Amino acid sequence: MDWYWSTAGLVMAATAPVLAVLAGAAVRQQPAAAARSLALFLAGVTFWTAAYALELAGPDLETIRFWGDIKYLGILLLPPAWLTFVLHYTERRHWLTARRMALLAVMPALTLVVLANGATRELFRWYPELEPGRDIPSALTGPLFWVHAVYTYGLLLLGGVLLLRSTWGAAPGYRRQGIVVAVTGVVCFAGNVAYVLGIGPFRLVDVTPFALLVLGVVLLFGVLRHGLLPIGPVARHAVFERMADGVVVLDAYGRVVDVNPAGRVALGLGRGGGKGVPARSLLPLDLLDGGAAAAERHAEARLGPPGEERDYDVVLTPLPGHGGAEGSVLVLRDVTERKRAEERLALLALQDQLTGLANRKQLHETLAGLTRDGRAFTLLFCDLDRFKRINDTLGHDVGDRVLVEVARRLERSVGPAPGALVARLGGDEFVLVVPDLGAEEATALGRAVVAAVRRPVVVGPHELWLTVSVGICRSPDRGRDPATLLRLADLAMYRAKGRGGNRLALHVDRVAEERLDRLQLERDLHAFRRYDELELWYQPITALRDGSCVGLEALLRWHHPRRGLLQPDLFIPVAEQADLMGSLGSWVLDIACEQAVRWREDRIPGPPHLAVNVSARQFERSFARRVARVLERTGLDPAGLTLEITETAVLRGGDETLRILAELKSLGVAIATDDFGTGYTSLEQLRRYPLDVLKIDRSFVAGLPERDEDASIVAAMIALAHDLGLRVVAEGVETRAQADLLRELSCDEAQGFLFSEPLPPPRAAAYLVG
Repeated sequence: MDWYWSTAGLVMAATAPVLAVLAGAAVRQQPAAAARSLALFLAGVTFWTAAYALELAGPDLETIRFWGDIKYLGILLLPPAWLTFVLHYTERRHWLTARRMALLAVMPALTLVVLANGATRELFRWYPELEPGRDIPSALTGPLFWVHAVYTYGLLLLGGVLLLRSTWGAAPGYRRQGIVVAVTGVVCFAGNVAYVLGIGPFRLVDVTPFALLVLGVVLLFGVLRHGLLPIGPVARHAVFERMADGVVVLDAYGRVVDVNPAGRVALGLGRGGGKGVPARSLLPLDLLDGGAAAAERHAEARLGPPGEERDYDVVLTPLPGHGGAEGSVLVLRDVTERKRAEERLALLALQDQLTGLANRKQLHETLAGLTRDGRAFTLLFCDLDRFKRINDTLGHDVGDRVLVEVARRLERSVGPAPGALVARLGGDEFVLVVPDLGAEEATALGRAVVAAVRRPVVVGPHELWLTVSVGICRSPDRGRDPATLLRLADLAMYRAKGRGGNRLALHVDRVAEERLDRLQLERDLHAFRRYDELELWYQPITALRDGSCVGLEALLRWHHPRRGLLQPDLFIPVAEQADLMGSLGSWVLDIACEQAVRWREDRIPGPPHLAVNVSARQFERSFARRVARVLERTGLDPAGLTLEITETAVLRGGDETLRILAELKSLGVAIATDDFGTGYTSLEQLRRYPLDVLKIDRSFVAGLPERDEDASIVAAMIALAHDLGLRVVAEGVETRAQADLLRELSCDEAQGFLFSEPLPPPRAAAYLVG
């Protein structure tokens, strides 16, 4: 038998594999549901076209009838596949319910049953004998054919209408693609209708397969290739269904149309649950009142079963339509972890990380609030005594555990006092704030703190005994700022620590306190000879060229019976105002000269010179005679004595100073100007005075070598002094870098903690020997 291949048959035979390739390409490019529906549609078209080509080319009537019936298997796939593709493509997949799919399957199932039975096949269509002069038989339609046609054309028409309606209000590019797809489908539909009805030239050739080929190309390259398909169904599949935020779609009446999985979890709905239910019953929020939203609204909600509630940010966005809102979308964003993180950050910002107490920031905020409200409160500033020893000997881990235990004891000491706060400022400093606490109660609380800390702390194998110094400051005045109050409490704490620690001290009015303090010091100074409390210490002066000791400076110390060892800057100003420097200075000169002579008698290798400070109050007309008497009485060689006079005293004296200095020079002693640089002495003034030594003030040395300005000033001072024939001594040298720079600048001598601190007489003697 010879197959008959007409032009139409050959074109259809060539079209079938092209359609098959397009079906495969659809699945490969987009594995989404819409792409699978498109592939199914193209597969049906492929099968129909191939069977149609074989029907047209059949060598006999039986073969033609066979492939004519077989092609309906492809036709059966087209309408449901097309509609499924459109519903996916236009985001109406929720229309594909089980009931509707069952209804769509009724007609294909009936068609298959009818075609499978030879007796009923002619109800669908039948072939009469060939007419004279015709090579291709024409099929005559039966009654079921028209039922099938209505079913097929109805689904194709419905899909086209839905496609046009969905894309009409979309973006221009998306709308154009939808129109092209719909128009191409209409062409296919119209060509097939014309062929079936035998209209014009279409009654001999069915152009439907060729139109479907065009439709397949348009669908594949116009929609899939250019990425417009993901705008709709793929976006829903990959975003709506999988997004972490809950999404609830509402109609214009506020009823649930669709919910994604995250939304069902948030609202406690089962799969498919909630649809048609008013959203107000699921999510009782004010933003849902009034039906569809007219503008975007925001709210917060706690959702979930009791004990498992989570925090959500809820956003209601309108879905605009023709003439108003057609519905709205609820987005439920789970912000539980973010809120917890924010709470943790807020807590960390106000909490000390080691002890869990309030930190400095929270302390200042609390004090500012109490001050602003005018409430009286009490501050207890606590500092552990000698805590550094624990860190240095046992390590910081042990120290941290001690601090945590102290923090707990302080909290227990305050107890449930309303509004009380325990804070850690840093290190071993703590502050207690207790509102509305009287003076007696504040003292009692301070004693309780001291007692609580004094109990031993056990850390591993170590039993540690602690003490604490507590400064108390009460604030009944609303005008005092928190910084001032803390400083006053801090001062009171240092006063407690200065008394030996393990005690508390109350802050009193600072001016009155200072007046009482100075008055008491003055009284004690008047009696210093009786108690023999003064002592001279000696600080070595070192030659920078070789590191040898070339002198000692005598420095006054006061062993106060209650305050301990006092530095001269605490009591010398009091002595000057009380006009006690004359007798005090004479005592210093006597003791220093006697000590130098005693070292010589003990065969201790004394330094070339001994420096003694002279107060401006001592520098009077009879001063030279007083020095001469001391030298004569002690037998000290005048060449071994250097008198240090401050630069300010030199400047203030005028001609009288010149006369006194000349008398001192005639005795053979050396003259040094002390603290040079603080009195702004000019070059011309220096030339007038018979000086031997220039001592650079420690304020200029402290900035070396980092501050270039200080280095330039010191270099100028050294050059100036050398031009005048003076020896230069730098005070306050504490680092090797300072000493190296001074040596480079040709400074002669230096003194400071780098070489030695001030030493009491026995240690000074040992230093000279060693």
